[in-house]
Amino acid sequence: MAEPAYTSVEAAPLEWQELHARHVLESLFITASVVEARDAYSGGHLWRVSQMTKMLGMQMHFTRQLALEYSVAAFLHSLGKIGVPEHILNKPGRLTDEEYAVVKTHPTIARAMLHHHPLGPVVLENIANACETPSGLGYPVGHTHAPQGARLIGLCVAYDAMTSARSYRKAMTPDQALEIVKKERGKQFDGDCVDAFVELYDEGEINSFIGCSEPGINLAECPKCGPTLSLPHIFQADERIACRCCRTEFAIKGSSGHIHVEPTGSEATADEVAPKADARFIAEYVKEIVSNWEGSFEWTKG
Repeated sequence: MAEPAYTSVEAAPLEWQELHARHVLESLFITASVVEARDAYSGGHLWRVSQMTKMLGMQMHFTRQLALEYSVAAFLHSLGKIGVPEHILNKPGRLTDEEYAVVKTHPTIARAMLHHHPLGPVVLENIANACETPSGLGYPVGHTHAPQGARLIGLCVAYDAMTSARSYRKAMTPDQALEIVKKERGKQFDGDCVDAFVELYDEGEINSFIGCSEPGINLAECPKCGPTLSLPHIFQADERIACRCCRTEFAIKGSSGHIHVEPTGSEATADEVAPKADARFIAEYVKEIVSNWEGSFEWTKG
């Protein structure tokens, strides 16, 4: 059955507006999650950054709606990395200047992708400027006047990256990462954002997401070559997952909070290690966002 026609988004019943908003967000979140899955070390990064950004926004006394909008932009902040080759994303070592120059194109790519998208007016500037810094040494432009949401996202992205393992280094401890955040106050990170972030850290809130891909789901690492193994939203004992780098297949063992993986002795196929999004988790996460949305759904009109 075709959707009913309404003269405007506001004229449609609230239930229809919310359903349409969920469809718009799910399509973008699924795309962003597939892009994230191309990076073997970033499992759960988008969700963690989204959660930290919302928490930081509330700590800085923004409205719940504004904090929620910033958290949506945070989930989409890596969307432009769809244009970065996978061999650069997963390089087992530091990037060359030429490779880093390719990585720095992702905000510009995201801008092009979202320029005509209905959600663009809500999130675009915060995504496109999330890598700019107060010192003017960021990218892609190198200016010092990033919008407020971009400043929150930039700090949360960096903190999560520091406390996560990468192909060329182990994860930093939370204390080590916090010291870098403090040291870069007013340089890489906005001063007010740092002050609020330190408050959250001292309250013990900000680290509740570290090592998780979603609430109650801990990340695992490939015991053979090191990358992140993202567990599915809902799984059963002995369900199979695989490392995208070495293709080793593993069986999920244990229970919530005590999960580990054991090799099965088999190698995954190319299809089994292809980048995928956890559609069930995204649908539930988007439903939560839309149910808490207090602003207009004007952006849902295509």
